[in-house]
Amino acid sequence: MSDPVAELTDKEKEALRLLLAGYDAKSSANELDISVHTLNDRLRSARRKLGVTTSKEAARLLASAENGSNASDPKSLVHNPLGVRENQENQDDPSAADRSETGIFQFAARRKGILIMSFTLALSLAILAVIPSQAPSTESASVAPRPSQSELQARRWLGLIDFGKFDESYEEAGEALRDQYSLGKWKFGLTLRMTKGDIQDRSLATVTRTDEFKGREGGEYEIVVFNSLFEYENRQIERVVLERVGSEWQVVDYKITPLEGDR
Repeated sequence: MSDPVAELTDKEKEALRLLLAGYDAKSSANELDISVHTLNDRLRSARRKLGVTTSKEAARLLASAENGSNASDPKSLVHNPLGVRENQENQDDPSAADRSETGIFQFAARRKGILIMSFTLALSLAILAVIPSQAPSTESASVAPRPSQSELQARRWLGLIDFGKFDESYEEAGEALRDQYSLGKWKFGLTLRMTKGDIQDRSLATVTRTDEFKGREGGEYEIVVFNSLFEYENRQIERVVLERVGSEWQVVDYKITPLEGDR
């Protein structure tokens, strides 16, 4: 089974990297020279492929995957950093590069340069003032832990249910799940789940590894638990049990219960 991140197109990855770099929809669209509508289509497609409900979560998964494979390059994080396009255009224009400034214009340019340097220095000092005094870390604190393959597969599989693809979720599940439920019973249960409304947020709670599940011993299982917010039923606990089959993870059980206190 393919890695969901690998299914993203270059354009979808580019849109997610801009979001991760702090661009909003309008500035991202301007940077990519596309409409906001086109940008939102790319983000929507990326969310569907990764099985997540928010673009920020999709960007986090992409960043985690790329950081984990040493594939990310700070220079390629965004399509073109803010303010660079104008400078590049001037460098491509020999007349602009060779044009000299005299008199008051030259003074104004120098004054502008001094102001920029002063601002940069002040900003650097402010950043140093709030950084804790401790040994340097080999890994940036802002980089989220890379999600496990079982978590990625659980999110992708839950995305099938979120989009109403009940038959596909049943076909992709392992034998243990299909032995428990007939297709008709499975689809009926998921229809009841849909009464909770659309998924609004899904955050990882725990990942637990075990070698036994419902009397089946000698296997390799991981239990992935999410805290999920639905449109009508508030917060729920989603528990997805996966079994390793070869190099892949297959869902063998799924359960959803109200979060204690929201009953």
